[in-house]
Amino acid sequence: MAAKGRIKDKTVAVGGLITASILLALVAIIIISGQQGLFKHRYEIRARMEQVSGLQVGAPVWLAGVNVGSVSEIIFIPSDSSGKTCVEVRMKIKKSVQKYIRRDSKARIGTLGLLGDKYVAITLGSADQPMLEDGDYIQCTSPIDFEELLSRSVNVVDDVTEAIHSFKGIAEKINRGEGTVGQLINNPKLSRDLERFFALVN
Repeated sequence: MAAKGRIKDKTVAVGGLITASILLALVAIIIISGQQGLFKHRYEIRARMEQVSGLQVGAPVWLAGVNVGSVSEIIFIPSDSSGKTCVEVRMKIKKSVQKYIRRDSKARIGTLGLLGDKYVAITLGSADQPMLEDGDYIQCTSPIDFEELLSRSVNVVDDVTEAIHSFKGIAEKINRGEGTVGQLINNPKLSRDLERFFALVN
């Protein structure tokens, strides 16, 4: 009886594994089919840039702040007639928003916070401009360089600190009676003469 019980338990376990495997296979098929259907409703636009600031494949693409796609590929393009090598960013975009991305739309790389992930931001195009078709190139604007922005901020802080020190030094000289302003403020005789002068004027 014990042997039969063990055989029955093994049979149940094997059956469970087979059932689980079939379910996983069905889920995988559904996911793959869904992805294929999803990409059928997308089209590709491309952008060429001098540098991509750490942008990664899979990064979101926003149109007027709405997530409408993702970066599908980033490749280097050999130097052209201008002698420059650039980076090409390829993006898969929902076809449902194609009518909003026009010839005058522009793309730029944005950052979520100072140290956040990168994304591609696209502006809405004008209705009188032609739509970008599959494989077309979109105009680009330079990304915000946060390192340069931070460096400028540090320089501004340094300038403000230096100005504060200068004003502090001037105030100390005035308090000691140095200079014309210091003498006017700290010299009792001059102060009395000024008071008499203003009294006569009034």
